[in-house]
Amino acid sequence: MKEAAAAVVRDGEQFIEDLYPVDVRYDIELDCETKEANVLRDALQKMLRSRQRVPVGRHLRFHVVDCDVPGIYSLFWKVRDRGAEAVRRDQLRGEISPDQGKRERTEAASFPGEHYVEVYAVQDGVVVARDRIGVPI
Repeated sequence: MKEAAAAVVRDGEQFIEDLYPVDVRYDIELDCETKEANVLRDALQKMLRSRQRVPVGRHLRFHVVDCDVPGIYSLFWKVRDRGAEAVRRDQLRGEISPDQGKRERTEAASFPGEHYVEVYAVQDGVVVARDRIGVPI
């Protein structure tokens, strides 16, 4: 009985396919810089290439570095926290939220896990570009 109670975890993950039709026709590129005490440390892509993990406590700034979607479009973000610590803390995030007009999303590396961030460009009610970056903490 105790095991069954422990298995009940809220998982608010959303999927873009449930919100909009997807017809990826364009490219969007996501990158991330990591900071510690407001000092730029490393680009996440560089850390991933060298198989480094993001240390707990770093601040992360995800941002769109390139997007070839013509005309007007909206950006949406998904931050997915996964892993044993996310389950233990009941923080299995995965909601999709609109961009605040800055083409960036800031987060904190709060606990270990194989997390990821996705960005979506939505034009005329259709996802026309998407990108994803893994965040191993």
